[in-house]
Amino acid sequence: MSFKPLLILISSILPILLLMGCQTTGNSPDNSAPENASAALSKVDLVGSQWELSNLTAKSSAVDFDATLAPTLEFLDELMAGNSGCNTYRTPWKLGESGELSFSGPMMQTRKACQESIMALENQFIEVLSGANSVSVNGETLTINSENGVLIFAQRN
Repeated sequence: MSFKPLLILISSILPILLLMGCQTTGNSPDNSAPENASAALSKVDLVGSQWELSNLTAKSSAVDFDATLAPTLEFLDELMAGNSGCNTYRTPWKLGESGELSFSGPMMQTRKACQESIMALENQFIEVLSGANSVSVNGETLTINSENGVLIFAQRN
C-alpha cells in the first residue's frame, strides 16, 4: 500500500486545520469591548470619587451654564453630596448590581437664594438628579441617566 495519497491528503488538510485554529473568537482582544468601556460598577469604585458637571440634558428644557459654577458630585460611603450651583445637597444612595442608582432617603439641600440663571441651572440639575435610575463610568466620565434627562460629569483631580 502506498502512503503517498495519504500523505498528500494530510498535507493539504493540515494547513486548513492550523488556519482554523488561528481564527479569532468572541473573547479575543479584537472583538472585546474597548479598554475604556465601563464594566459593572461596585460601590467601592464610586466611594471617594469627585465629579464636576460637564453636560446637562433635561427633558423639560435646556439651560446653559457657566463652567465656573458647574454643579459637583461626590460619592461618600453612605451619602452622595455636592454643590448644585448655589446650594449644597446630600442624599443617601444605593447602587444595584447592574449600575442601578437609587436614593434611600430624601434629598436635603441648603436654601440660599442666588441669581436667577444660577437657580434655573440648580433646579434642573436637582430635577434630573432626583429622577436618577442608573450610573456608569467610562474612563474619566460619569453618566447618570434619569427619567428626567442625563447628567454627564468629568472626574475632578
